[in-house]
Amino acid sequence: MEQTIFDKYGGIPVVTDIVRDFYKRVLRRPNLRRYFLNVEVDHLIQHQVAFVSIAMGRMPHHYVSRNMRLAHQGRGITGASFDLMLE
Repeated sequence: MEQTIFDKYGGIPVVTDIVRDFYKRVLRRPNLRRYFLNVEVDHLIQHQVAFVSIAMGRMPHHYVSRNMRLAHQGRGITGASFDLMLE
C-alpha cells in the first residue's frame, strides 16, 4: 500500500502542531479574532485536525462535517476576512 501524505509527514502530531499554529496566528489578528469570541477553540482545533488529516489521505474514523456554507452562515464573515484567513 502506498504511503499517504498524512503518514509521510508525521500524522496526527504534525497536523495538530500545524493547526494549532494556524489558529494562534489567526487569533492574533483583531479582524479575525472577533469571529471566535464564542467559539470553543480547542474543539475547533480538533475538528480541523480531523478534516486536514482526511484531506491528507488518512482514512476517516469519526469525522462528521456540515456543509461549509451552513456551518459559517450567520457569522457575518466578509470577503476581506476570508482573504485574511488565507494569508
